[in-house]
Amino acid sequence: MVLIPCPGCGRLVSDRGTSCPDCASPIQRQVAAESAPQRSPRRFFEEEPLPKKSRGCGHLFIHVPLLLAVLVTAGVTATRYRATERSREAAYVATLTSDLRSLAAAQEGYHAVNATYGTIEDLGVGYLPSQGVTVRVIAANGRGWHAVASHIRTETFCTITVGTGLATIDGQAAGEPTCGDGR
Repeated sequence: MVLIPCPGCGRLVSDRGTSCPDCASPIQRQVAAESAPQRSPRRFFEEEPLPKKSRGCGHLFIHVPLLLAVLVTAGVTATRYRATERSREAAYVATLTSDLRSLAAAQEGYHAVNATYGTIEDLGVGYLPSQGVTVRVIAANGRGWHAVASHIRTETFCTITVGTGLATIDGQAAGEPTCGDGR
């Protein structure tokens, strides 16, 4: 469809119409064929791409900053991931030490009644570790006990020794949980 001037009023009308909607003048098809259709100026998004030879490095000005932005974003994401993993590890260790301190309190209550320290089975419902934590009492007698706690999500483990007669780990204070890497 091409817009042409109406022969009667001069208004632009379609070359496919039979008459002008304003003045009802008949539109003749040969008029439309005779007048060369005016091509509207091209818009920036309709321009033909330049041939490859004349492009130069202009496309690099778009791709390089985009690549740099992606690399910076990946670096920031990796840093945040490592920080999150460190905080998760710290939370697991805090859970392990808390469970061992709770075990120490349960053991003291058991010792007050039975005059000896007990295993996890001996304590029964008097002591329940947190979800994902496994606590094993390695040695228990009337003079002391030793326990190890581990979490299913980390290789770190914590130990505690209370009382006398049991070997303690070098540098470990009696009755205080000490944690180390299981690797």
